Amino acid sequence: MIKYPKSNHGQVIDDLVSLTDIMPTILGVTGTPVPDDVQGSSLLNLPSGTSRVAFSESFQQGVYRHLHERFDRIQRAVYSGSLKFISSTSGRKELYDLSRDPDETQGLYGQDDASSQMQRDLNRWLVTVQPKTSQPVEMDPATGRTLKALGYIR
Repeated sequence: MIKYPKSNHGQVIDDLVSLTDIMPTILGVTGTPVPDDVQGSSLLNLPSGTSRVAFSESFQQGVYRHLHERFDRIQRAVYSGSLKFISSTSGRKELYDLSRDPDETQGLYGQDDASSQMQRDLNRWLVTVQPKTSQPVEMDPATGRTLKALGYIR
């Protein structure tokens, strides 16, 4: 969800979007070029009906990880259209049609080709993921002033 400062204009995007789309969208609003290594797409230029795939990861940390072995796992999800595929490092795999089953109670894994395709999509994505770094991001002063003027940073 993005709210522009001093704006009451609203727009709903029905297509699949991701948190990775927020940065390119904000940069587009400010007129700042999007770096080549940034994932996601500006929601300002997203053609309607675009077939997209989104990914998410869940890492257990802290006290829960040590409470029980079932918490010591990584879960990854692939979203494509109304389908959500979940793969866990524990070996569990799940598939749901969120348009018919938003509470994820009726597992569809293995019932059609979607499970295999989404597993392949996940495997291709995992190869592209860069390791996490702790290096600070440098921002030029003009971009900082623009983002501050728009209310995105203080």
